[in-house]
Amino acid sequence: MKKLAIIIISLSVITAVITVSSMSSLFNFRKHAPMMGTTEMGSEDMAVSSSGSMGMMRAPGMWPQPDQGLGEPDRIYEQFANYQLVVNSVPDYLRQQREYILSQEGRVLSYSQGRGEDTRYGYITAAVPVDRFDQVTEQIVSHAAEVIGENMSLSDVTGQGVQLENERERLEQQLFELELQLEQNTDAALNRRLEQQIAAVERQLQTIADQESGLVERVSYGTLTVSVADHEKYFNPDARGSLLDELKAAFGSLRDAGYVIGVLLIWVVVYAIIWIPVVFGSRWAWRKYRNRQ
Repeated sequence: MKKLAIIIISLSVITAVITVSSMSSLFNFRKHAPMMGTTEMGSEDMAVSSSGSMGMMRAPGMWPQPDQGLGEPDRIYEQFANYQLVVNSVPDYLRQQREYILSQEGRVLSYSQGRGEDTRYGYITAAVPVDRFDQVTEQIVSHAAEVIGENMSLSDVTGQGVQLENERERLEQQLFELELQLEQNTDAALNRRLEQQIAAVERQLQTIADQESGLVERVSYGTLTVSVADHEKYFNPDARGSLLDELKAAFGSLRDAGYVIGVLLIWVVVYAIIWIPVVFGSRWAWRKYRNRQ
């Protein structure tokens, strides 16, 4: 009987371990899979060009393009700043900075906040008038508990402005010549072709005007992106936590170990109930077979 009990317990433990291991693998997969519905997002309409929004930091290309404005003494720039900050309360910080940016005639392009397993995080991207850009960035940093990272950059777009101006002047001259030909010409078929060409040039001029307007808006506002969390580990998973964090992690490990042991014992009992009739039935069948021999 002792041998049967040992066999039943061994089989129950082996099958229980296999079951719990499978459950643990599935749990870890679901735990680390992206979670939907945990982030709050928002955005506001603005008159500023959408290029450079959504927290994307633009910088000059690795291979510089020919600049038609190298001889211009007055340069124009796009301005960008990116911060990674640890704050005491992510919702309160984002709300306060959003209100402050709006009070400085800035525009909130996008913002988001969410909650992970043990941290809160979020970001805000805004366009700020260049004459208030430094003031706003100082305010943003002063209310943070810790600055993890910061990056500021300028992108010279003088060449783009000169190129647009030269193209506009060329099209205006072309339009003037076409209109002059239209006034002087009396051939109906040629006039129709001239009118089509004039319409095409006017459309190109409108495109240039829109691009010039967009460029003015881009250099009038700086793009500010702020990523925040209530713990440094959100930005740097290898960062050392405080003693309290280590104690929490230790107790969490003990809790998880106790949970696993409890689940394992439950499955041992379940499989024991299954293996008892199987083992005893096999023993009875084996004895019956031996007796027939």
